[in-house]
Parts: sequence; C-alpha cells; structure tokens
Amino acid sequence: MTKVFQSIYLTLLILLGIIGQARADLPMEINLQKFSCQNYVTLYSAQTNHPSIQNFTIKLQMWADGYLANDAKILPPYFLGELSSKILKSCKENLISVFFDVYQAEHKKLLQISDQNHWEQESYKITEVTCKELLTNSQNLDEEAPLFIFWVDGYLAKEPLIKYNKIEHLIQQVEEQCRKTPTRPLFFLTEEIRALDQKN
Repeated sequence: MTKVFQSIYLTLLILLGIIGQARADLPMEINLQKFSCQNYVTLYSAQTNHPSIQNFTIKLQMWADGYLANDAKILPPYFLGELSSKILKSCKENLISVFFDVYQAEHKKLLQISDQNHWEQESYKITEVTCKELLTNSQNLDEEAPLFIFWVDGYLAKEPLIKYNKIEHLIQQVEEQCRKTPTRPLFFLTEEIRALDQKN
C-alpha cells in the first residue's frame, strides 16, 4: 500500500477514535431510513468499551458516503472526520431524528461550504486501488480494506439498507480472490463478487 493511501485512512481511524480494537460483531442489517440518532449516539459512545461493536461508526459512515457518492471517489479524511463530528453533534441535539436524514443534510451543507476543487483533488479514486496495495505480507487484507469494501457496497446499493452479514461474507470472498489476482482493482473485484452473490 502506498504511504498516501495508508495516511488517508489511518488519519480517518484516528479522527473517529476507533483504531486498535478487536474484530466487530455487527448487526445483521440496518435500515438507514429507520435508524435513529439515538441509536447512533448510543453505539458511538459504547464502541470504545465494547469490542463487539468495534468500528461500527466508521463502517456506517463509509457505507453511507459510498451510497451518496456520484462517482467512485472517496472523500478525503479531513472532510469525513469533520462530517463525523457534525453528524454526532447534530444527532445529540436531535435524538429522535433519523440518522440518515441528518447524515445527508450535514453532508450536503459541508460540501456547499467546502472548497470543491480542494476536496475533489484530494479525493481517492477507489477504482485505481489494486488488491496488491491492500494485502499484507501474510497475504491477508489489511485493516483498511474492509472499510473500502463497505464504501463500494454502499456505492453499488440500490436502497439504504446495510446488510452486515453479507458484507462480512463479501470481504472474505474478496480477500480470497485478491490472493489469486493481486493486480486486480479492488472496486471491480468487489463489484463482480457482489453481483454473483445477488444472483445466487
């Protein structure tokens, strides 16, 4: 993995305060149209002390960012970090609100006030990331790779429904195929495996 690539997502993990925890045991699925700010704030606060929901908010945010994206570019970490802070603040003030409504509103506002040329230039083209960049020396996907797969799943989704069990299975399949074809772009490999899973 390139140093730039590592820096982007190490920064994001630190900004969200959830690096270095155990593997997640996430809900089977979440309908973002029904998921409340109360749910989000509770889980955000609990994740530090409960490894069973490790990385919950960053996976949720990466999926939602992919779902809202107009093209296959992941916004830079400073943008996603600031967005996370604004969402948390707004949700704490409006606990009965639907999380995804707040997410979309804050996302839109932040894009409007940000320097578009700046964040577009620093956005990461996920279609250019190969498996080789994400495989460790032991030929396992590194800790950032699942976050990108969550983003891609959101980008390809037709409705705001996060199916965690299917995404975790997708991550395992992508890891297996990445070992066999390390030069393949992660985006297209994920897209291909995801499409085959939906047919079965």
